[in-house]
Amino acid sequence: MQLKKKDISKALESISVSGEGQNMIESGVVKNIMVFNDEVIVDLTLSTPAMHIKKRAEVDVIKAIHDLVYE
Repeated sequence: MQLKKKDISKALESISVSGEGQNMIESGVVKNIMVFNDEVIVDLTLSTPAMHIKKRAEVDVIKAIHDLVYE
């Protein structure tokens, strides 16, 4: 299966950012999406210094990509 930035971006729209009330794309948290064959790199910039929120965002991104893109 070929991964596309468009599909990954759409999957990230399903994740709401903690404390902001918007999804990751609308809030501008996602700075860059890179796809290399079956590897995906997503650059996020969160405004909170709380490590548990950053870790939760990382887990949510991985889960969304696996659930919505790797169908």
